[in-house]
Amino acid sequence: MRRNDHEDGWVLTTEKKVGSGFRLDIQGLRAVAVLAVVADHLFGWPKGGFVGVDVFFVISGYLITSLLLRELQREQTISMSGFVRKRIRRILPASAVTLLVTVTASYFVLGKARFDSILQDGIFASLLSANWRFAAVGTDYFAQGIPVSPLQHFWSLAVEEQFYLVWPLLLIAVCALAAARRRRRGRETNWTLWVFVTMCVVIAVSLAWALVETSSTPTFAYFSTLSRAWELAVGAALAGLLAWRPFRLGVVVSSILVWIGTIGLAASFVIVPASPGFPAPWALLPVLSSMILILGGAGASRLATLHLTNPPMRYIGNISYSLYLWHFPVLILGVALLDAYLGVDHPLTMPLILVGGFVFAILSYHLVEEPVRQSKWLLPNPTRARGTSLRLMVAATAACAALVATSVVAGGRTDSSDVVTAAQEITAESLTEVSVDEAKAALAAEIKASLTATAWPDDLTPTVADGNGVENPPGNTGLCGSPNPPSAAECTLGDPNAPKKAFLVGDSIAQAYAPALAAIFGSGDWSLRTLSMYSCPYIDMPVGSSARVTETCAKRRAQQDEAIKAEQPDLVIISNTYLREYNPATGLAVTRDQWNGAFASTLKLIAENSKKVVVIPQPPHDKEINECFSPLTGPDACVSNITKLEWIQMAQAQSAATTELDGYFIDNQSWFCSDAGLCPPFVGNILVKRDLTHPTQKYVEKLAPVIRHEFVKAGVLSDADPAPVE
Repeated sequence: MRRNDHEDGWVLTTEKKVGSGFRLDIQGLRAVAVLAVVADHLFGWPKGGFVGVDVFFVISGYLITSLLLRELQREQTISMSGFVRKRIRRILPASAVTLLVTVTASYFVLGKARFDSILQDGIFASLLSANWRFAAVGTDYFAQGIPVSPLQHFWSLAVEEQFYLVWPLLLIAVCALAAARRRRRGRETNWTLWVFVTMCVVIAVSLAWALVETSSTPTFAYFSTLSRAWELAVGAALAGLLAWRPFRLGVVVSSILVWIGTIGLAASFVIVPASPGFPAPWALLPVLSSMILILGGAGASRLATLHLTNPPMRYIGNISYSLYLWHFPVLILGVALLDAYLGVDHPLTMPLILVGGFVFAILSYHLVEEPVRQSKWLLPNPTRARGTSLRLMVAATAACAALVATSVVAGGRTDSSDVVTAAQEITAESLTEVSVDEAKAALAAEIKASLTATAWPDDLTPTVADGNGVENPPGNTGLCGSPNPPSAAECTLGDPNAPKKAFLVGDSIAQAYAPALAAIFGSGDWSLRTLSMYSCPYIDMPVGSSARVTETCAKRRAQQDEAIKAEQPDLVIISNTYLREYNPATGLAVTRDQWNGAFASTLKLIAENSKKVVVIPQPPHDKEINECFSPLTGPDACVSNITKLEWIQMAQAQSAATTELDGYFIDNQSWFCSDAGLCPPFVGNILVKRDLTHPTQKYVEKLAPVIRHEFVKAGVLSDADPAPVE
C-alpha cells in the first residue's frame, strides 16, 4: 500500500483504501481543472479556462483541511513540523526541477533581454512569494508591454502555501479556545462547530476584501493571497461542515449535485471574464460549482461520475501537478524554439507544445514526484517533532511575512525621479542637414533593407535588454508624466515666456515622442509644456486598468482641460495608446466606437481653446519585441504586419475626427513600416520599439527631421525657419 502523505489540491494516491477517504471523482476534477488551464493558455479556449486554478484552490482547501481535522480528532493537536515536512516533500522537488530547468533554458532560448527578469521571478517563486512579485509588477504605472514570464503560473502555488502557513495555526488556536471554554463551563464543547464557524468568517472577510480589491486594483486582487483565501476556505468549510455534521446524501440527490456542479463548472469555463469582476464576484461560480460537485461526488452513482472517474481522467489527475508546473514554461520557451525551426505561427506549433507539456509532466511525475514520495526524505521523526514544530512554524510564518513585504517593494520599478536626466541633444543641424525628401527616402530605404536582414545587428542600439528599461527623457519629462508632477514651469521645455506655446497631452506614447518634440519646440520662439501622464490617455471617458488608476487619470485630465482653457496655447499635440481594457465605471470593455466618440469630444475641447491641434497616433504594433526576440531566431520573427490590424481602423477614425475640426493628423505608418505594411524590429542599427507600442528614445531622435516636416505641412512651422532650435 502506498503512503498517503501527499493529499493536496493536486495529487492523491492512486489506490483506494477503506476509510482513507480517497475519491476518484476528485482525482478527475483535478484533471478537468488542469486541462482547462492548459487549453486556455495554449489555444485561448475556453476563454474562462483560467478558473481551473480556482477549482484547485477548492480541492486543496477541502483535502488539506480534512487531513488536519482527522489529525485533530485523533491526536488532539496538529504536528506543525510534520505538516510542513509533508508540504515540502509534496511541493518542492518537482517545482525545484521546473524552476532550475526553466531559468537555465530561458538564458539560451530567450536571451539576456528576458533572463534577468525571469531569474528574479524564479527567486520569488522558490521563496513562495511569486504572487506578490507579479502583483507588484502588474500594477506598476511603468509596467506596460512587459512580456509574460514562463514562471508566472507559480503565483497560485505561492497563494496556497502562504495560506497553509497560517491555516493550521488558526485551527489549533480555535480548538484551544474551544477546550478552554469547555473547562470553564464544565461541559462538552463541539470544537468542530467552532472550526466550521471560523472557516465561514474567513470566507466572509476574504470575499469582502476581494470585492473591494477587485474593484480598486484588479491586477493586484488577482494575485493577492488575501483576495484568494476565501476560495481555499470554501473547500475547508465543506470539510469542516462534514466533520461537524456528518451526513450521507442519497444516490439520486448526490448524482443531481454532481451534474449541477459539472454544468456550473462548464459554464464558468465559457462565460467567466478575466476582468472586470475577477476574482470577485465572478470566481463564485467555479468555486461554488466545485464545492457542490465535491459534496455530491461521494455518494453519486458510478454513471453520474463516469466523466470524472474514467482511467484517462484519473491518470491526468495523477500528473496534474507536474502538468501544471511544466505546461507554461514549455509554452513560452517552445514558441520561441519552434518559431526558429518551423517558422512564425506554424500550424504545428501549438500541437507540438501540447505534446511536449505532457511529456515533461509524465517524466516529472514518474522520475521526480513518485520516487520522492516513496522515499524516506523528510519523514517526521516522532522524537523530535514536538520540540521543533513551534520554532519551525513561527520561522516559516515570519519568513512569509518578510517576503510579502519585500516582494511588494522589490517588484516595483525605480522611482520616477531616477529617470530625470539631461536630454540628449538634437541639434538644429541634425534637423536640417538633409532635405525632407532625402530624409524620408533614406528612412524608407533603411526600413526596406531591415526587412530583408537575416541577422540582428552586432551594434544594435539599444539592445533588446537595454531597451526594456526606463529611458532618459529630456528635462523633467519623466517626473511630469508621474501621478504627482512638479510645477508647470518645471514641466516646460524652453523659455516659459516664449511667444509661442505648445502643449503635449496624452499618455506614455506622448511621453515617448517627447525627445523629438522637445528638440523641435523646446527652444527659440517656442516652449513645450508636457502634460501627458503614463497610463492615462487624454480622452473624454474614464478608462484604465483599475479604479485607482482611473481616478488618478481623471484628475490629470481635469488638469489638462484647465491648462488648455486657461493658456489657449498655439499648439496642442495629442498622442494616446488605445489598448485600453475596460471602463471601470461601466465594468465593460471599451469598444472602438466608444473610444473614437470620446476622442472626438476631446478634440473638440482642444480645437475650441487652441490655435491648432495635431494628432500623432501610436506606432503600428503587432509583435512584442521582448516576446518575439530570441538568440535562436532572426529578426523576421519580430516583423509586424499591420495590414489587418485594428490600428488602421483606429487611425482612419481619428484622422476623420481631426480633419473635421481643422486639425492635422499625422499618418506615421511610414515612420515604422514599409508601404506593404511590414514593420521591422530595427532600422539601420537602431531598435525601433522597446515593447509592444513604445518607440525607443534613439529611434524617436532619428525620426526628428521627419517629424518636424509634418509640423511644417500642418502649417505650424515654416520652411523659411531652418529649425526652431539653436
